[in-house]
Amino acid sequence: MEETETVYAPEVVWVESCPFSKDEGKKTGEECISPGGTRTITLGGRDYSFTEACWKYKDTGSRNRRTTAPVKA
Repeated sequence: MEETETVYAPEVVWVESCPFSKDEGKKTGEECISPGGTRTITLGGRDYSFTEACWKYKDTGSRNRRTTAPVKA
């Protein structure tokens, strides 16, 4: 009987979540809210370590203000 070995190739994938439409504002910067370092996960009994300068960022920005005025009849 032939044995097969599962080989994992984990990677860090960044996911963005934005609470407002990007049409409503402009990104002006970002700040690190979860400092970097090395994190280790275990898959298939093997450890995989990943090092990042920052694990979570918070974007800062300005929102476009839309104003409306009453229509005069």
